Amino acid sequence: MGINEPTLHIAVPVMDELIALPRLIKALQLQTVKDFRIHICVNQPESWWNDHGKRRICMDNQATLMYLESLNDDNMVILDKSSPGKGWDGKNYGIGWARKTLMDHITGLAGEADFILSLDA
Repeated sequence: MGINEPTLHIAVPVMDELIALPRLIKALQLQTVKDFRIHICVNQPESWWNDHGKRRICMDNQATLMYLESLNDDNMVILDKSSPGKGWDGKNYGIGWARKTLMDHITGLAGEADFILSLDA
C-alpha cells in the first residue's frame, strides 16, 4: 500500500453465499482502486452445527472458506466465524453482528484517510 494514500476497506458479511460469492469477488478484484482490502466474515451461530435443518448452511460456509483460501489473495482478509468452535454464541449473531465484527476489525487497522465500504455478498 502506498504511503499517505488512502486504502479502501471493503466489508462483506457472508453466510450461505457460495453460489453468488465468486461473481462478487471477481467484480471487486477488477475495480480500479489500487489500495484496497476485502474483509470477509463467514459466519453462523455455533448451535447450527447441532441443528440438522441448518447443517447444509454450515457445510456451505465451510466450502466458502475453502474457496476463499484457495484464492490466495493478499488483498483479502478472512474472518472465520463459522467453523466448529468459532461460530456465534448466544443472541449475538446474524448479519448485523457480522457487520459489526467486520467494522471493529477494520477500524482497528484503518488510517484516518481510509475509506470503508460495506457490501452484501
